[in-house]
Amino acid sequence: MINLDTKIEIKFIHLSFEPGTESRHSHDENQLLFFISGKGIEFIENRKFKITPGTFILIPEKKVHFFKSYSNKPSEILSIRFKLSHEVKNKITTDFFKKPYLYRSGKEDIEKIKKLIPSMINGKPDLKFFFKIFNMFFETAEKKNEKLTEYIEKIENYIEKNIKEPIKIDKICKSLGLSKSYIRKIIKKNYGVSFTKFVNIKKIDYATKILIEKKLPIYEVAGICGFYDFNYFSRIFKKIKGMSPREFRKNYL
Repeated sequence: MINLDTKIEIKFIHLSFEPGTESRHSHDENQLLFFISGKGIEFIENRKFKITPGTFILIPEKKVHFFKSYSNKPSEILSIRFKLSHEVKNKITTDFFKKPYLYRSGKEDIEKIKKLIPSMINGKPDLKFFFKIFNMFFETAEKKNEKLTEYIEKIENYIEKNIKEPIKIDKICKSLGLSKSYIRKIIKKNYGVSFTKFVNIKKIDYATKILIEKKLPIYEVAGICGFYDFNYFSRIFKKIKGMSPREFRKNYL
């Protein structure tokens, strides 16, 4: 949970956008938008978020964004801009406010916001409701991170258990019930490499262990790691470790 107490500088702005597209812009503050009415797409740098009435969207400071309305009526939006004070800032909040989040609420929240607008305009807003929304964002992000960690562990466990076999992404998809695109995405996001390179790194790491611990011929080590083409094994090994399997064994024995 993020503790956003009253030590935040906050501005409330009640907006109405005519149908069409607003110009690209950014703010020096973080921004929480609540769409009381209106439909469209909120563009935040290279991401798109579908907007419907009751949508909260959190936009980090300095992120370029704009809203494209798909409604033939003006969109009513509550904009809440805020800066975190030094007392509130810590590693958790700093990391959290680096990327945008979306949360869809129900009709009851639309009514709550409407009732709060007069107090905001008068400069006496009830901040408890908004702190609750921030923590909904945070809890949702935490759950996603936990799920992501779980998937990463399952993918790594699958590769380790099947390290002696050729590892195909189709088999992992079937085993874990995940799509190819999602597996590639989370590997790229967490390790910065493609799925194929990630598997090869795991296999070569296993190969180095065998090369150090066992006096097997290098071609047998390649086969144990699921490489049935010795020349391919040698090329991949050198690309990852910067030296040939023979040089590696010589250096570490």
